[in-house]
Amino acid sequence: MKNQTIKHTISLFLYTIFIWVPIIMYPSVQQDKIGLDPGIRKGELSNGLTYYIKPTGSGSSEMEIRLLIRAGSANQDPDQYELDHFIEHIAFKAGRNMTIAKAHDAGFDIGQINGNTSFDFSNYLIQKVGTDKERRIAFQLLQDIIWDLDLKKEYIDSERSVILNEIVTRGGFDAKSILVGMESAMLGRGAQRPKDYADYIHSFPYEPLLRYYNDWYRPDLMAIVVVGDIRDIGALEKEITDKFSRSKKVRDPRSPNKDYSDYRNSSPQFISKELTYMKEGSKNQAVNLRLYMRQGKDSEEQGLEVLQNEQKRSLLLTMLMDRFKTDNEVYASTYKVFPGYSIPSSLGLFLRIRIEGGLGKEAILKSMRLLRQLKVYGFTAQEFEECKRKYLVALNKKDTTKVAYWMDDILDNFIYGKVLPPNKKSILRNLINDLTLEELNNFVTEGIKTGPREIDILMLAPSGHPVLSYSENTVRGWIAEASKLPVRMYSPPISPTALMPLSIQKGLKTTSILKTAHPIPKTTEYVLGNGVRIVMNPLGPNTQKAAGISLHGFTPKGISCYPKTDYFSALNSVEIVKNSGVGGLNKFDLKRLFSEKGFGGKVMPYINYNEAGITGYLSVEDLEMALKLVYLYFMEPNKNSLAFKDWKLNATSSIAMKKANESDFMGDIKSILGDYTLFPNRENILEGVSKTNLDRAYEIYRDIFGSPTNFTFVFIGDFSEEKVLALSRKYLGNLPIVEQSKKCDSSIAIKQGSLPSPRSIHLSPQEYIKASKVKLVHVSNRNSDNSDWKEDIKIRLLAWMMDFSAKQHLRFNSKEGGLYDISLTSNLDPMRPFNEIFIEFSCHPENMDRLINDTRQVVEHYKNNLVDPGLWERFIKNMMEYSENEIQNNKWISKKIHAFYRYGEPWSSIEDEQKFIKSLSPEDIKNTAQNLLTVKPFQFIMLSDQMGDR
Repeated sequence: MKNQTIKHTISLFLYTIFIWVPIIMYPSVQQDKIGLDPGIRKGELSNGLTYYIKPTGSGSSEMEIRLLIRAGSANQDPDQYELDHFIEHIAFKAGRNMTIAKAHDAGFDIGQINGNTSFDFSNYLIQKVGTDKERRIAFQLLQDIIWDLDLKKEYIDSERSVILNEIVTRGGFDAKSILVGMESAMLGRGAQRPKDYADYIHSFPYEPLLRYYNDWYRPDLMAIVVVGDIRDIGALEKEITDKFSRSKKVRDPRSPNKDYSDYRNSSPQFISKELTYMKEGSKNQAVNLRLYMRQGKDSEEQGLEVLQNEQKRSLLLTMLMDRFKTDNEVYASTYKVFPGYSIPSSLGLFLRIRIEGGLGKEAILKSMRLLRQLKVYGFTAQEFEECKRKYLVALNKKDTTKVAYWMDDILDNFIYGKVLPPNKKSILRNLINDLTLEELNNFVTEGIKTGPREIDILMLAPSGHPVLSYSENTVRGWIAEASKLPVRMYSPPISPTALMPLSIQKGLKTTSILKTAHPIPKTTEYVLGNGVRIVMNPLGPNTQKAAGISLHGFTPKGISCYPKTDYFSALNSVEIVKNSGVGGLNKFDLKRLFSEKGFGGKVMPYINYNEAGITGYLSVEDLEMALKLVYLYFMEPNKNSLAFKDWKLNATSSIAMKKANESDFMGDIKSILGDYTLFPNRENILEGVSKTNLDRAYEIYRDIFGSPTNFTFVFIGDFSEEKVLALSRKYLGNLPIVEQSKKCDSSIAIKQGSLPSPRSIHLSPQEYIKASKVKLVHVSNRNSDNSDWKEDIKIRLLAWMMDFSAKQHLRFNSKEGGLYDISLTSNLDPMRPFNEIFIEFSCHPENMDRLINDTRQVVEHYKNNLVDPGLWERFIKNMMEYSENEIQNNKWISKKIHAFYRYGEPWSSIEDEQKFIKSLSPEDIKNTAQNLLTVKPFQFIMLSDQMGDR
């Protein structure tokens, strides 16, 4: 399950505009003075358990059920690090009457039942509960979690490797996770991270785990929440009362509320630590710095004041993030700054600074000067009004018929005591409209600290990095130096007024057009005078996602058309141009222009092994701007050496290097198998950057996009054909015909040669990894007809069922210690040279051979046995629903049309596909398994670094 301690913290840095800033407070009786939304039925049972029932009227015929607990990682005793998370895992496994594995066998999908822990709460959720049987199973699972867990050593020991596997998978040994631990230790928020984390997970005693469960898993700290399609509230309330009123004896009950007064009253903190989870000679030399603007007093917010201050925090963070982004909009910058609020947010603001080059002084000076600018002058009226406008737009988009809307609000009400009044959206709208710039800037002045003794400092750097030698006085001296730098009122950068000069637009003429035959139902096809083919499929307003337009332009010329020496220059050519900009506007200019014009579309050129093109997702209103951008990507791509340097810095940054091992792993597998349709754009990072030449990359880009003759553009969505055609003739029709240096069509017939010989291959990681990566690849010949959509359906169905069985066997039913995650997928690319089934997982090296053998048991089962009738019926139903959901989906239809024109795949209607699905039998899938899985698989292994925690 998910550990929200990491996830919640990261989300504060990656928020987009107006995802509400968490107001982490503790329940106050004052909130009851403002009435609860009458549409919610709330009550308290005799044992202290709270319940919420909220019908949504969404018409989905489904509901979501949750168990909330007012305790999380902040409530750990010193010997209970990570044990809140461990209990959340065991709770699904140790029920005397119901477990997650039993629920899956009874029809719940994997992922439908989940759980997570955060600093202040634990959360168990069962989604898409649609029948009485499913509701009974869900309630039984939660009843067991509260009263009937069998916490025996066998279950606990079998979950140790799973927890460690999840922590590794979710970045628990990365700098960000280490910083969360440093922050928690500074704040006094839960237990400190053990020095040898892996050894601790493998060996912690049972008593602290049982103590955590007994202390915090008690009814008076719990709430049952049911939101969704509820037809009889009274009957559901009675069922909850009958099933959840049981008492639970607790000796000396403890309060979950945390007191942070020790931190608030402590002297300024300075903590510098070495990041030890790194390979010797690692290219990742990023320094992570955090500056905390500690608030000395706890803000006693009550009632609507909570909502008012939440809005202020939201606006402050959004505008502060925009300021830092704008300040950093230069090529080849060596640092980035992300503001956030501590948890709880009453502790104050902080800055997260990631330094990719240099020694940190510049980043501190510029960051503190920006804060001083705000403290002196505040935000401008223009910033304020624009931010309020965007807030209101986001607020209006919140759908009160959605389960997620009410679940979030109810969680805040129960865990943090946040008011949940009737007509909350109207109240928020009135509050934001009444908020003045003066009020906000007063709030900013109170929250921002710039004095050298007002800042707590955390630093994390690789072993041997010069910043580890900095003294506290040195760093605080820089902060003091910044306070003496002059500041002046903020002046926003000037935005371009137009994407395309008027002189160019006036020179665009209406081109000739030829309507051609259209072999696909409901489509029309035209060829423009320059050879560009236009294919349109207007789906209509009732189609999923049809409120927008999906466009896809493509040509059969890709990386394979160039010499091997140009491989990386070709591969990276599009990203280099995207980073440089078009039409004389750099990427920062384009961003500001699109913001000014309200352009929300996405237009993205791409290149892969067998083709290149441009994709776009946009509204009808954005169509002309999008086609202007397409025109400029063809006609006027920028070439900028500084932007190229910036691209190289980003491509080898600490963020990119997190993916280095995975990219190298995928790149090596692709090369060894000889199938370049696999893992697009997943290549050896450092090798790729070093072998990319700017001049050659630009030449290749111009060669591919310089002539439109071989391009086909597909438009799918809710639009007027006349409008799309007129704009296409204007912009796409005026792309000039230029003779290409080399004619090449990557769509030549695939040669069915001999299969590569399976073998075991060990690969070395470039960067530190804590767990070994394993990828088993079953390779088999394709049918002679490479366009057999029926065969693809059988392969997809087999992969789905095997993935379910593998997760059940190796995750939920494992008695020896399984995996947090295992995935089983197939490659269905039309250009693949052979069929491939992939089984992928990561694990501790000592468990690897056993787990590989366990996966073989799953494979052998499908080769030698017919699928269980219940499982068969279930996955045929899933396949039919999948087909139904995709029937009018822009992206899916665009993909099918692309395959038809690009690869010559025969067109199959939804009716044809569903008829075929219904005709399948378990014997068909057994035969497919025997055809695909007979040959021994390739065994790719990337061994982990056997380093202890230090």
